[in-house]
Amino acid sequence: MTKVGTIAKPNNNFNQNLEALRGFAALFVAISHIEVFSKVFNGTYTPTLLVILAPAGHLGVLVFFVLSGYVIAASNKNILNRQTTGAYIKKRFVRIYPIYTISIVLILLSTANSYKIGYIVLNFLMLQPLLIPSFIENGPAWSLHFEVLFYILFIPFSRFRVNPLAILIISIVIALGNYALYPNPNTPIISSYLFGLSFWIAGVYIAKSTSQETKEGDQKMLLSALFLLLAVDRILSKSGLPMLPDNIAVLLFHKHLVYPAIDLGKILNTFRDLAFLPYCIFFVLVFSGRKFKHHKLFFILIQVPLVFALLLTIGDFVSGRPDKNMGSFLINVGYYFISVLLPFLNSSILNTIGQKVINFGAWFGSISYAIYIVHCPVIFALGRLKGFSNTPVTFIVKLILFVIIVTGVSYLLERKFQPFVKKMLA
Repeated sequence: MTKVGTIAKPNNNFNQNLEALRGFAALFVAISHIEVFSKVFNGTYTPTLLVILAPAGHLGVLVFFVLSGYVIAASNKNILNRQTTGAYIKKRFVRIYPIYTISIVLILLSTANSYKIGYIVLNFLMLQPLLIPSFIENGPAWSLHFEVLFYILFIPFSRFRVNPLAILIISIVIALGNYALYPNPNTPIISSYLFGLSFWIAGVYIAKSTSQETKEGDQKMLLSALFLLLAVDRILSKSGLPMLPDNIAVLLFHKHLVYPAIDLGKILNTFRDLAFLPYCIFFVLVFSGRKFKHHKLFFILIQVPLVFALLLTIGDFVSGRPDKNMGSFLINVGYYFISVLLPFLNSSILNTIGQKVINFGAWFGSISYAIYIVHCPVIFALGRLKGFSNTPVTFIVKLILFVIIVTGVSYLLERKFQPFVKKMLA
């Protein structure tokens, strides 16, 4: 085991595990958007099972932020200087822009909307949501603007050896302060940037401040973390705990932190996301195989809000106040109990299943960026099949087409197009 504070080179097993986390996060985002855009996708008919089982897409994006910060820091161990910064920027550009450009072409070829040249150019330059909204057909692209900004910020962070923990704390404090001062200044986007940065820089902190385990990862722990990833958003949201800062603000200052109108800043990253930061850190720790001095205590502490949320909600259920979404909540309670039980079970079958699940996720992880950036255009394109909507049969057919098209296009973009571009620009 390496000393704390150093970065060890991850072995192939951990690379595969990280790819699996990336893959499942992308799949969860894609599935959630079928449910979110169900009326676009298939008109008036949406399967109840989809509504109940659809994972939390935004949580997947938050996982991406932490994972991105971790990978950038782990793969750029040496301080960026004048000689290495150019190669770093080129690598990030080649990773992001070619596939993103193709996604814009797909939107323009399939959309029913008419976009002005200026709107297209600003989206191409990734200035959404700072100056304009993302394409209607590809809302998730907003996160790329944040990613590019964080990539740029990593250059001075690395060169001047900035303490990532200090950036994490400062980002949260200023973001919450900006919320509290609303509407003076009227700058919600600042909080959105800083909340996003707090997740991304947490990944950098993990890479720089934890030790790397070299033994093979525990498949049961990976499966446990996946079930927790499925469960945590619905369980915490049901209890109202993510809105705790706002509730405290009402008690202390007799006003809400939440902006009175939905605007660009509010629909991206908000203080609500902070409730999920410890869990996103946990997921990256587990899948990267990294440890720190008090990781067992950390694991116990993140269970406390979940147990508290369960007690609150079960109390409502017993008292006869359950709402119409209780079925979905109970499914997620089941996910949570599975995640808690799995680490204590000793079975070779479980490890075999776990390895197959990780292999499955890792394959999708290898094409995850393309999945993330093309799945929404495909949803909207399939929604334009006039006269083929509103029934269970049309939903099943469209779902099959969605899986085939998204997987096929993503494979071609990541495995064929991307290597070609790298070779051309080498």
